Amino acid sequence: MWPSISIQATQGRENLKGYNLILLDDNNSHVQAFIYADQWNSMAVNIDEGSIYVISNFYTKEATGSCRPVSSKILINFSPSTTVQKLTEDDFMIPLHKFEFVGLGDLFSMATKCPNDEYPEYSTDIIGVVEDFEHISSIKTKFGQRNIVRFRITDGRNSHKVSIWGDLAVKAENDYNKAVETPVIAIVTSTRLKTYKSSVQISSLPSSKLFLNMDSDSVVAMRYRLEEEGYTVSQQSTGTPQEPVAQKVQNVEEADWWYNSCSDCEGEVEKVEGKLTCTNCTNKTIDVPEKRYRIVILAEDSSEAYNFILMDRATRRLTGMTATKMQSEMLKAS
Repeated sequence: MWPSISIQATQGRENLKGYNLILLDDNNSHVQAFIYADQWNSMAVNIDEGSIYVISNFYTKEATGSCRPVSSKILINFSPSTTVQKLTEDDFMIPLHKFEFVGLGDLFSMATKCPNDEYPEYSTDIIGVVEDFEHISSIKTKFGQRNIVRFRITDGRNSHKVSIWGDLAVKAENDYNKAVETPVIAIVTSTRLKTYKSSVQISSLPSSKLFLNMDSDSVVAMRYRLEEEGYTVSQQSTGTPQEPVAQKVQNVEEADWWYNSCSDCEGEVEKVEGKLTCTNCTNKTIDVPEKRYRIVILAEDSSEAYNFILMDRATRRLTGMTATKMQSEMLKAS
């Protein structure tokens, strides 16, 4: 949730237009919504991030504009007749977050495809290790003095410069100082990409969020991959791809109860030319796949035996945790 603010150039005043929301349901589908300021002030229920609501009597329209934070083609608009009911019970099936990650190795081609890098159609979600963190400073911009934090983000193969602005820069500074586990893994949502010569520069937007060492499947999967490839923190990242470091295999894990999936279509990903790839999504490279349950159950009665496959949604209901979380708990217990 973030405010939509317009700046009156003649008077230099900020004008609150309304609030933007990203809504996420139990099918892991998300959509952007907008509430005008007067409707927001007159609502009987306060809307908070992370809470569950039943929303009725809204209207939808085609999503337009630049740097849109989600890939949904529609936008939900609240109207004077829209009702909002807050639910007190928790529903494990509705996740707190959804990310549409783009691999760091794909950012340059994505940024150069846009004819106007100032106003791309969509913003970009990224994940990677924080390197070369520069502590907060204040610089003069056309909008006045603004806080900024800079660092590099890498997946062990590619790295790019990141600039975090405003209040989010203050949060980045505080969270980085409190981070205990290393390497520090960052998730940055709704970023804007620009190209400078042959490099990509990543900047935060008003809709951006920053999470350091988040307790999520994506961070766990990234940490596992970095360990497997022998990643070590480099203070002089060049942004050029590096070959993975060869490691001696100590143990082979039985993985029959889960599979690596694409976060968009939930299909199984395959390794193509050394990269995990979703063939259903036009050979999209998946740097951090999601693990999903796929448990084969043999059941029998007095006359026949049957094979049943218990898929991800049903298994999450039974276990109360995701496949990645289950694997992490099993490794801790071993």
